[in-house]
Order: sequence, then structure tokens, then C-alpha cells
Amino acid sequence: MKRFVIFALTAIMGASCYSQKLILHYDFKKAENNIVTDRTKSHHNGTLIGSAQIKSEQGETYADLGYDNGYIDMGKGIGEQLQSIDNFTIAVKYNIEEKASLSGNGYFLWAFSTLEQNTQHEGRYHAYKLNVQRGENSIGGWANETILEIGKQSEKGKWLHAVYTQKGSIGILYLNGQQVDANNDMFTVDRTFPDEAPAFNWIGRAPFKGDAFLAGTKIADVRVYNGALTAKQVKKLSKKLLK
Repeated sequence: MKRFVIFALTAIMGASCYSQKLILHYDFKKAENNIVTDRTKSHHNGTLIGSAQIKSEQGETYADLGYDNGYIDMGKGIGEQLQSIDNFTIAVKYNIEEKASLSGNGYFLWAFSTLEQNTQHEGRYHAYKLNVQRGENSIGGWANETILEIGKQSEKGKWLHAVYTQKGSIGILYLNGQQVDANNDMFTVDRTFPDEAPAFNWIGRAPFKGDAFLAGTKIADVRVYNGALTAKQVKKLSKKLLK
């Protein structure tokens, strides 16, 4: 039987407050030589690429992606773990600078992809992008996606908490603890990644040629759990992170 996994990108939280096992955690408080330490025993250390660097202000430690193709590479291991499970949750606390652009294609907050550059009919991925605040599962390029979305650009100049949960084929999107969309027919994990694990697992980089990086954005925390957060848990988590 596959294990239940939650993938969560959050901020400020210390040890897991839920029964689900934390299998990946970047809090950005321990980083050296562009390597971000995974605080769990899974050892999925991340790598800061391009202009991405660690900064701290007003008690918050985060990865600043900068404006020169900065992103975080989470490595292949987390993709292999994602492929092996039935359910997951992804959550991100992020802050986009007012001057940063979200116009045009790209601006992916996270992506788990079998190809570095997907096409209209090639490549499998799960991803979330901020130009339309859309979660996507693809079984063959951008022409073969199931989605759920808010349908407009993310807000800027403030900390936000985006959460995507999937249990079987049921996907739910939350923003700041409130459900904003749901789709009961999302491609399941075993259909999205049936034979090949996603090898290109990034925060802030698009898995498409020519698409824009997520410039001018701060990322506060990255987590993966082995169980799907409930609506009540999401609300509680967002409230704590955004207080």
C-alpha cells in the first residue's frame, strides 16, 4: 500500500504539529555554500541557484529569489518520494515585491516535472503558478492538464499562504486558510507519474522553455508531510503563519 504524503511549503513552524510525518523541511535557518538543509531525516537538501540567497528581516528568515533567474532546486529524491504516494499537500508562504512582474507566461511557485522543458504534448508534472494562481496536473504537456485556479494574479507586497491538497482525485486550493477552488477530477499521482518520477523539482522556476522565473519573491519555508491536511488544519496553519 502506498503511504499518504503531504507536501507542504510553509513558514515559521517548528516541529510538525500534526500526526503526519514531516519528510522534508527547509526553514532556511541552516544554509551554507548555497545548500539549504532539510531539517528532516530524509536529507532532501535544496540548492540555491542563480540570484537566490538567504536573507533575514523583522525576525523572518527566507530565500530571496532575486531578479537573475533565481530558484531553489529540491533535488530528485523528493520527486521519487512524491511519485510513491497517493495523496499530498503543497503549501507555500511567499511574498512578491510590488515591482516584480507577473505578466506573461511562467511565474511558477513550484513545479515537479519529468522534463526540464515540457511542450504542448510532452512532459508530466504537478505545478502551481502565480500569474493566474493555478494548480496543474499534466499527463502530457500543457494540452493535457487538469486544473483548479483563482484565475487572477497573486497579490503583491504582503506575505501570503497558498495551499494545494490532493486526496485521490480530489484537489483543493486554499489561500490564507480559506478554500478558493476545488476539482474532484484531478489526475491522480499514479496517473500523473505512472512510470517515471519527476526529476526537475523547483521552487520559482518554470518547466517550460522561455517562461519567466518567479523574480522578486521571498520564500519562507518548505515542508513535506505524509498525510493530507484537512481544511481545519490548513486554516490553523495559515493563521499561525500569517499572524
